[in-house]
Amino acid sequence: MPEQGNAESGLKRLAATLAHSAEYSIALGLIVVCIVVGGALLLLDGGSKTADAPAAVPAAAQKEPVLAEAEEKAALEGWNQQLQGDFKQIEQQQRRASDEAAARERQRQETLRAERAAAEQEQQRAREAAAAAERKRPEPLPVAAARPPPPVAAARAAVRVEPTIDWSSCRRPQYPSMSIDRREEGAVSVSVDLDASGKVKASRIAESSGHRQLDVVAQRAIERCDFRPATVDGVAQAAGAIVRFAWKLN
Repeated sequence: MPEQGNAESGLKRLAATLAHSAEYSIALGLIVVCIVVGGALLLLDGGSKTADAPAAVPAAAQKEPVLAEAEEKAALEGWNQQLQGDFKQIEQQQRRASDEAAARERQRQETLRAERAAAEQEQQRAREAAAAAERKRPEPLPVAAARPPPPVAAARAAVRVEPTIDWSSCRRPQYPSMSIDRREEGAVSVSVDLDASGKVKASRIAESSGHRQLDVVAQRAIERCDFRPATVDGVAQAAGAIVRFAWKLN
């Protein structure tokens, strides 16, 4: 019996708990529904206000484009009038400058014509003065023609005779023994300076034989030779000569 009583009391407590839970759930559901409905009403109210507001804008905004267009037209008209005034002023300035330039050009042309006329008058006066002076000039007296001078005889060319060596007065030089041993040969040219008597005053090698010993022996031998001096119209003159001597082995 006690166990049956405990079971009954437990069932009662469970039923009470479930009853309280159901009431809580219902209350919570009602609160959520109220919140949802309130939010929807707020959204609908805000949408209606937003939809009503633009309907009032066009009435106020219709006047602004009209005023802006009128102001723009007035500004454009003012600018147009100002530009026309500026253009007229510039055109007047250009016309005045053109007139002044034309006047200066006319004045310059008149000055040039006056200067040209004055120069022509001066030239005319000069021509008239020259013509008057020419008329007053006395006639020149006749002058006897001068006789040409007698022809001058052509100058006779001077007769010049070049100096020559007297080989008969020369002593033939001996062939250097060293040159013989070396089989040296060749021709040497010696330039000599002669006085009016034909004596050798100086000498030098004009063209070498290629062997110094042969050149020196030939030069010394030629210096001891006698020469017939150069003459001009038979008069002995100092002069120079070149003597060639050949060395050749037999």
